[in-house]
Amino acid sequence: MTGLKPARLRMILGENNTEKLTLPNGIPDSIDINAEFQRLVALPLEQTFLAQLDKYSDELIHIIQAKGGATCEKTANIMQTLDQVYISPMLTLTGYHNLNIM
Repeated sequence: MTGLKPARLRMILGENNTEKLTLPNGIPDSIDINAEFQRLVALPLEQTFLAQLDKYSDELIHIIQAKGGATCEKTANIMQTLDQVYISPMLTLTGYHNLNIM
């Protein structure tokens, strides 16, 4: 661990709630990030992250779709898959609803 720089991390716990964490010896090779996060904030990291990702996913998709250039090219396959998986069933359900076929 000699020669490592201290690591400073900022955990965002909410809109106006952050906590700073300093690791004086840097980030160890075998740190269990999930356990450390849960120890510090009493919340499971992965579930918290995924819940927030779900919360903002629609906005993120709109931002990515509005981008051009390299971002558009890099995400084209992903966006096409999202369209097939999420948009197509919604259109089908909406179409059935609008036609009053049930």
